[in-house]
Amino acid sequence: MIKDFFIKLESKENGKYIFKAETLYTGKGTRGEEDTHFLTLKYKGCQIKVIYKLGVSNVGLITCDSIEAKDQLAIKPFEIYSISHLFNLFLRKNNRLAVRSKDLKLKRSILNSKEFIELCKISKALNFSPIIYNKAESEKIVAEYFLEFKDNILVIEPIIAFYKCLIDNK
Repeated sequence: MIKDFFIKLESKENGKYIFKAETLYTGKGTRGEEDTHFLTLKYKGCQIKVIYKLGVSNVGLITCDSIEAKDQLAIKPFEIYSISHLFNLFLRKNNRLAVRSKDLKLKRSILNSKEFIELCKISKALNFSPIIYNKAESEKIVAEYFLEFKDNILVIEPIIAFYKCLIDNK
């Protein structure tokens, strides 16, 4: 099922998909199976990479960096993070995701984008808790999250759409 999803996304986005299954030594004589799905897409001079590790680590990583020009992805630093359930009880916010950035225009742009609103809906519905960030010294946007929730492949396309929105509005 996951392979089929990546194959469909590969053809839809004109990307390149690689699947790798391996047995990892986890220590003290134990081994674990791990399937890794790699998908690479290009969009307006930027490269989006999706890495899904299922088995031992259960981690999703989606990155976006510029491949043509150094300043192709000139986006100010920001961070999108999950508000804990306990903290949310006191805040009584609808959104489980919050945005932090010194650039108020960028923060407002992210908060008002339909792609971010979609990520908030998914976060609430699937208990999806990502950290999405762009550091000042980096020309790279990174989304990291654990895959310990049902239907975890449903977050890939909205994150890619969010990245495309950031690239288009930079």
